[in-house]
Amino acid sequence: GYEEEAAKDAVYFDTSPSRAPVTANTAQPESTGKKKNAWEEDITGYVDTSMLSKPKPAKKTYAFYDVWMTTLSMMQMGTYENMLDDPEAGAGRAFEWMAYAGIISGLLFPLSFLSSPQFAELRNMPELMGLFGNPGTTTALAGMLALVMALLTPIFSVIGLAIGGWIQNFIAGFMGGNGYYGRTVYAMAAYLAPLTILSALLGAIPVVGQCLTSVFGIYTIVLNIRALNASHSLTTGKALIVIFLPSILLMIFGCLLVLIVGLPGLSR
Repeated sequence: GYEEEAAKDAVYFDTSPSRAPVTANTAQPESTGKKKNAWEEDITGYVDTSMLSKPKPAKKTYAFYDVWMTTLSMMQMGTYENMLDDPEAGAGRAFEWMAYAGIISGLLFPLSFLSSPQFAELRNMPELMGLFGNPGTTTALAGMLALVMALLTPIFSVIGLAIGGWIQNFIAGFMGGNGYYGRTVYAMAAYLAPLTILSALLGAIPVVGQCLTSVFGIYTIVLNIRALNASHSLTTGKALIVIFLPSILLMIFGCLLVLIVGLPGLSR
């Protein structure tokens, strides 16, 4: 009776689980990274190839003999301009070159003076014949001249470069030049320093050396034009104006001064 009814009810009301329950440990792990939106650009593989991001190559430093040889041999203008971009280029190095060149030129001055026709005339004068007839006196004179000129020549060389460079830089600015004082002085010293030494060496050679030294005057003008071309990007015509304008103005001023002084009644 009663047990049969209970068995029938168990068929219709089965309370046993049909599948295993899901435990809390089966949850999926959350992503640690931020989810990227659809409109955002993926930059993880971007490589910056722009020139601004790349380090600029270091500028080359030239030794003094490289600068002098390049200048005197009149190589390409681009090489001259690269030398002016040297980190060590400037007025300080230019004045140092001129000082050393002045010392060497001063020490060599007695050789050119003793071999000059002017000294031969002094030695043949009756009043000085007995003085210069002694070899010891001539040697002492040469030593004194070398010492004095070795002290004075570098001073005058540096002062001359400083003033000449300032004048040319000033006029070049009015002519449309884009350089500056240190660049101008350095470009000038690059040829003036070696030419000063070469002139002193050639001056010690009798007759021939003096003739070659006079040729350096024309060569110096050519090198000065190239220096202004490289330091200020001036044309040859404008460079010539920069070089000769001070001399022309000085000559005009001298003529006016002579004219004014020479006029009657104005000199009183």
